[in-house]
Amino acid sequence: MKNFIKEIGNNNLWLSIYLVILLVNLFLTMLFPLPQNDLRGGIDIVTRTATAVLGGYFLSQNFIKKKPELLTDKGEIMRNAFQTSLVASVGMFCLLSIMIVRYIKAIEISISSISLLRDSYLACVAFLMGTAKNNQVE
Repeated sequence: MKNFIKEIGNNNLWLSIYLVILLVNLFLTMLFPLPQNDLRGGIDIVTRTATAVLGGYFLSQNFIKKKPELLTDKGEIMRNAFQTSLVASVGMFCLLSIMIVRYIKAIEISISSISLLRDSYLACVAFLMGTAKNNQVE
C-alpha cells in the first residue's frame, strides 16, 4: 500500500476517496430525490459540481503527466504530509456534514452554515488538486 501511495501521491488518494463518496451520493440522490421546494436541494448542486470537478481532474493532463521532481528533505516531507492530512480531514468533515444534513430530515441548519461547509470543502479539494504533483515523495 505504501508503494501505491508513493506512486499516486497522498493528495490523489484523498481526492479518489472524495470522488467515490460523491459518486455513491450521486446514486443515492437519484434513488431518494428531495421534494421540489426543499432548501436542501442546493446541497445536491454542490455535490454534483464537486463530482464533475474531480472527474475532470482525473481525466485531465494534470493527473496523467509525468511526475515532477520528488521531495527528498525529511522535514519538508513531514510538513507536506501533515498539511495534506489536515486539509483532507477538514474537507472530509465538511463533505460528510453536508451529506448528513441532506439525508437526515430532522436536522435543520442555516443556509449560511451550509454555504460555509460548501466553501470549505471546495477550498480543500482545490488545495489538494493544486498541490498533488508537489507532494509526492521518493
